[in-house]
Amino acid sequence: MLAGAAIAFLLTSIFPEDAMNSWGWRIPFLLAGPIGIIGLYIRLKLEDTPHFKAIEESHEVIQNPVRETLSHKENYKQMVLAAGVGVGQFVAFYMLLTYMPTYLTEELGFQSWEGFLSLTIATALLMTAIPFAGIISDRIGRRMTLIIATATMLILAYPCFLLISQGSFLAAVVGQVLLAIPASATAANQLAAQTEMFPTRIRYTAYAIAMNVGVALFGGTAPFVATYLISVTGSNLAPAFYLMFAVALSLITALVMKETAKEPLRDV
Repeated sequence: MLAGAAIAFLLTSIFPEDAMNSWGWRIPFLLAGPIGIIGLYIRLKLEDTPHFKAIEESHEVIQNPVRETLSHKENYKQMVLAAGVGVGQFVAFYMLLTYMPTYLTEELGFQSWEGFLSLTIATALLMTAIPFAGIISDRIGRRMTLIIATATMLILAYPCFLLISQGSFLAAVVGQVLLAIPASATAANQLAAQTEMFPTRIRYTAYAIAMNVGVALFGGTAPFVATYLISVTGSNLAPAFYLMFAVALSLITALVMKETAKEPLRDV
């Protein structure tokens, strides 16, 4: 994401808009091709986890994990919790890392290069902060870290969008950075908290169902919902309320979820 934002910034600052619209937009796609091959190679060479290998050695691997996951009612509650705890991160991710350049240029009148430069700065900070947020999560727990992070985003969402909408490049950067800091804490915790909710036999499948339902309903649609809310309300601040709604759902989920940071992974 950082490389994509940086490349978009370089291209929009070097080439005029007409050139970008006619042929320059193809450059990132050409650059992404070899990277996709490298990513495929890495994924093909990844080993399974020790817990899953132990199940393989004992010949207990489930042949139809989807059916196994959906056939037990107790899994539904965990999948709802897993989806709920990720909603805030999904919407924040798509709102900050995919929609923000469009929001800045189409709604607020910024230049394209300004939108991508501010995104590059915010993404770099987000990426840098994630490991530190993970360390904090290991020490004080997933639940408490998520509560603090989602509550902070709930409080900051409107002021940050208000700051971004002032029309100043510096204000736009500061607004995105202030949102990126708590977003880094949800990003660092979300995957660990979700996967720790399920036993090894169905962990990946149950997690994947929960995550993709959350992404489909909230994350991937966030740019469209934000654009629609602006058109309906006539307010450039409307996306802030959608982000507040999403992180409020995750905050409620974090308040009711069980702490798993200090417990061993469940095999059964």
